Amino acid sequence: MIVAELLIEAQSNSAAVARGELRKLVEKLRAERGVRLRREEYAEPEFQEGLHSCIVELEAEFEGLAEYLMCSLKYAPSAIYLKAPEGMRLSSKELLGALYPVISSLRELYTACNLRFRPSEEYEPQVGLEDYEADELLQEGAIHVKLVAEMHGDSGEEALSAFVADIAEEAAVANAKWEPSPEGAGRYLVGVDAYVHDACSLLTICIRHVPLIVEIVEPERLRVSMAELQEMGVELAGIALDSTHMLLGD
Repeated sequence: MIVAELLIEAQSNSAAVARGELRKLVEKLRAERGVRLRREEYAEPEFQEGLHSCIVELEAEFEGLAEYLMCSLKYAPSAIYLKAPEGMRLSSKELLGALYPVISSLRELYTACNLRFRPSEEYEPQVGLEDYEADELLQEGAIHVKLVAEMHGDSGEEALSAFVADIAEEAAVANAKWEPSPEGAGRYLVGVDAYVHDACSLLTICIRHVPLIVEIVEPERLRVSMAELQEMGVELAGIALDSTHMLLGD
């Protein structure tokens, strides 16, 4: 169970409309499976930059990680403060079960917004790990994963290098390969065998690249800290807010 305080905001050129839309949003959240609202407090609407803004502070209880992540994405709270638990023990299957609905929803969102993340050029692509390096990473809490994503590029080598370089901050790549995508020229399927630092880093990669395949090789069980849980929710809420602004033309 995850317990969090959420701040959700609605804006309109009418205070009554802002308040009404916010109440509708809260009722939708209340009806979500695996979610219970413990408390809700509405602030008086404020007039800011030509719009009336209405905010509600909620204390919400989520049955598990999947419900928490999806609600962070769907309801885009402007702030998340985690109250419990101190950390979670999850099986690799449970983590994947929480990530795949998020990936699917993000793919739909990016298609609607015509949004594609540009790979960072900050890091050099590096592929290859010694066995002892992989073992050390696992001992430090890394997650051994296999990922397949679709990338754009002038060549397969370019697409693969861009992907490996872009995830360098979140993962160490042991092996990588590419093949042409069935979607057509300029698109390539890139696959990596990598050691991702933690669950939050894995979510970050999923947010940027919405991989087609995510497989956790090891460990079978892993721990997600309270700080990671909060950051995961904040990342998804931020993506949702940014995408909403794009759709509205802000």
